[in-house]
Amino acid sequence: MLFSLTDSYSYSDVWFASLSIIAVVSMNEILKKFFLLTVLPVLLSFSESVLAVDSRLHEILRAGELRVATTGDLDPLSLFNPTREYYRGFDIDLVKELASDLEVKLTLVPVRWARMVEGVKHGRYDLTTSAVINMERAKWVGFSDSYLSIMTVPVILKKNKKKYPSWSSLNRQGVNIVVTQGGVFEQRARTYFPDTNIEPVQRPDDDYMKVIWGQSDAYLTSNLEALSLKSRFPNLIVVEDGVPEQVNMLAMMMPQGDQVWINYINQWLRLKEEEGFIDQLKQRWMPE
Repeated sequence: MLFSLTDSYSYSDVWFASLSIIAVVSMNEILKKFFLLTVLPVLLSFSESVLAVDSRLHEILRAGELRVATTGDLDPLSLFNPTREYYRGFDIDLVKELASDLEVKLTLVPVRWARMVEGVKHGRYDLTTSAVINMERAKWVGFSDSYLSIMTVPVILKKNKKKYPSWSSLNRQGVNIVVTQGGVFEQRARTYFPDTNIEPVQRPDDDYMKVIWGQSDAYLTSNLEALSLKSRFPNLIVVEDGVPEQVNMLAMMMPQGDQVWINYINQWLRLKEEEGFIDQLKQRWMPE
């Protein structure tokens, strides 16, 4: 109780206070009705219009086409055969399965690593095949959950094993390390080998072939591609001594603001892992 009649207030004061309380209550009721009848319908209408904005998922289903960007230069994930003009690899089988489950046509869009993030930002494709998650890319694009991880390794000629026995032996002036331009391995090379001459190249096969031809000392790539290269070219080996700690998680890149599409892909990946499909692809393309 705010006051009593035994306090030093007159009856006129009490009467005035009562009228003030009634006025406040009445004003609150007016404001409440105004909010319910005028403001709330506008807010609901706005939220419904926002929710009604189509996701890329719905655009794909309407168009009947899934556009996937891929570089075709990262064996055994995505490798393009220029003679027969087709792609093969872990990533290719993965997105084929996605298109099949969506019941749409799959269109593979050739792209270079240096232009991939820009293409995602401008909607030139719906997602990409596997790319390393890093914070620079995350400023501009969204990522799916990671389903694979790789290591960064240098590949050299077997005859140069004594010359380059460790990572530190590659980090000096006069050493040339070739990398694919615009990819994560170019960034890794500049981080791990600051004293070395880094040679970014664009066209696939120029990279590791420069090592085979003796034009470069090492080729920096993934442990998965290195495994494939060693099986194809017995004169190549991996420099294993002094490997730094590194995190290279792979995921699909997608438009950053489309959470519906990102959620769908994450749920799909989780389902494929539970079904054993992703393990089957690993066994096919990356047998130990």
